[in-house]
Amino acid sequence: MPRRLRSEPTIIPTVTRATVDTSALTNGEPRVVQVQVGVSTRLVTLDASAGRWEGRGGLPDVGGAIVRLRPPAGADAALVDAVRREAVEAGAVAVKVLPIPVSKVQVVPMQAPTRRGARDVVLAMASESKSTHREELVQVVERICDEVGL
Repeated sequence: MPRRLRSEPTIIPTVTRATVDTSALTNGEPRVVQVQVGVSTRLVTLDASAGRWEGRGGLPDVGGAIVRLRPPAGADAALVDAVRREAVEAGAVAVKVLPIPVSKVQVVPMQAPTRRGARDVVLAMASESKSTHREELVQVVERICDEVGL
């Protein structure tokens, strides 16, 4: 069996109809039951590693096949729709677009909060208030902090 490259699509023949001869089961004699396979439809999967997603090359022969599109992480909807339309125009019987995987989120370490006293926090809140009399508010808060001992 030839080795399949990662960029090649997966093509799987699928069974759509099977007929089973069960007459051997009714007369008590052990026999091999025959299975006749009817018409089959190819299943073509365009993986995320296929070059088509990066603009290299085109689709394989998908005429008369069921096509599964597995877009890479971070693919935009316009590219996925263009590849889907291309598969339909190439003669695919059906096209199924699998969900786009979510890109891995990069965690950014946060800085440790600085230690501030209660007086600094209260004065910062007063100075950031949307009051029309902000300066008077800050003076009153400072006076109260002095009285309380902050």
